Amino acid sequence: DEKATANKFRSQLRELNLQLKENDTATSNQVRTLERELEEVRLKYESVIVNHQDEIQSLQKQHEDELVDFETRGADVISDLEDTITSLQKEIMEGKMGNEESVRKMQQEL
Repeated sequence: DEKATANKFRSQLRELNLQLKENDTATSNQVRTLERELEEVRLKYESVIVNHQDEIQSLQKQHEDELVDFETRGADVISDLEDTITSLQKEIMEGKMGNEESVRKMQQEL
């Protein structure tokens, strides 16, 4: 009778060990699946971050280019204004000289 009971317990122990191994295998498979999914999510978000970083760099470059263009156009406007002022000053001086010469001629004629 003891032998039968011992055999029964051994049999139950083997069954429990098999169930534990099956559960352990299932748990291991679930862990591996979750690790793969986690890696996929990590890679996806790393890609998104890299894309955003690229967009930010592109926008910064565009902004820098626009600033350089703005500064260049501003310098061109200033240069054009300086040229115009110089030209106008020259015309004024020539006009004064012409007026002074006309006044002298008129004075001589009188």
